[in-house]
Amino acid sequence: MAGKRNGAGGGRSRRGRNPAADRGGAGGGQRRAVPWLQGLMCGALVAFAPAIALLLGSLLLPGIIAWMLDSTPGRGVGRGAIMCGLAAAIGPLLRVWQQGIGWETCVALASDLGVLAPAWLAAGAGWLTGELSPYAIRLVLDIDARAHAASLRAARAALEQEWGLPPATRDEAASA
Repeated sequence: MAGKRNGAGGGRSRRGRNPAADRGGAGGGQRRAVPWLQGLMCGALVAFAPAIALLLGSLLLPGIIAWMLDSTPGRGVGRGAIMCGLAAAIGPLLRVWQQGIGWETCVALASDLGVLAPAWLAAGAGWLTGELSPYAIRLVLDIDARAHAASLRAARAALEQEWGLPPATRDEAASA
């Protein structure tokens, strides 16, 4: 029993916390279950509606590839590509629903370039947005920081002139 009190057993770290919580927060088991649930849902779709699975697979192929190749935590770029591809897949799925769910309709839509191109371009736009947004955000924040620094320099110059102080040199401004 002494070993358990010292943190040697019982699934607790020395600080009394759960080691799984230290690795990634509470609910780590739930995060590991999500891929299984997604696999089950995809398997059910393929089993119960294979024609729609073929259509969705062809429409979402670039997003799925982007998701598989994305190595960032959370796979945000891949998820963005899939979501944009899903938005473009709504129209073809509605056409399948209206024309009757059948192999002929799904194969015709999956092989139509006028249907595939918008979905693939939307997935590409989602991927591009995910890749370029950090640079755009950095650019906007840098511009804002430079504008704020310029306004601070102007306020300092106005105070120096008002109080009759000599202008600060670059070394004095950096140390202040």
